[in-house]
Amino acid sequence: MAILAALDHRRRTGEGQYIDQSQAECALHFLGPAILDYTVNGRVDERAGNFDARFAPHGVYPAAGDDNWVAIVCRDDDDWRRLCVAMNNQDLARDSRYASAAGRLEHRDAIDSSIADWSRSLDRAAIESLLQSHGVPSHQVQNSADAHADPQFAHRGHFVALDHPSLGKFTVEGPRAKLSRTPQLSVAPRRRWARTIRTCSKASSATTKRESANWWRPVRSASQSGERRATYLK
Repeated sequence: MAILAALDHRRRTGEGQYIDQSQAECALHFLGPAILDYTVNGRVDERAGNFDARFAPHGVYPAAGDDNWVAIVCRDDDDWRRLCVAMNNQDLARDSRYASAAGRLEHRDAIDSSIADWSRSLDRAAIESLLQSHGVPSHQVQNSADAHADPQFAHRGHFVALDHPSLGKFTVEGPRAKLSRTPQLSVAPRRRWARTIRTCSKASSATTKRESANWWRPVRSASQSGERRATYLK
């Protein structure tokens, strides 16, 4: 949002903007529930791994092969019954301790152990397909190669191949959002951009000592195309 506001300001006024933005403050909203819990109840949130306060089972379980895993979660009693059917484990299904979410949360370690014993000899993709066919949320844990070959990512056009002026053809992630009236535009870096950055960096270094008190003031220069650009003294 700050970048868009700065670009809008430049479009309207011709002046650049210096953006001072903290990474920690940008991510603070992810801690909203933990901060609320502390301010209301005085509880300090701690590391919980894959534990969830409402769902059980809720975790990542071993699959066949080296460092292969699959994520499984049961959102309610129906998910739990369907998981037991998919695992062909009637003992789990009949155990009264696991009939409710509260009971499964209390005995989650025993449940996790039973699921791991079942999953560790099976292919992770087979587990994912089996459980999803029974309506149980599940997905294999992917590394970068798996993600690149994922059919859903391919369907969404998430990964885009570009030609870099010095690196050659390489792959980047495309935009997450798909807009109905604005098609995705992927543009490879150009050499003149790199020259512009180096030129601005040199100009900034040369003027830092002279105008350190005015580090925020934009320094205007003209590119080869005549377009006015702005950089800042640091």
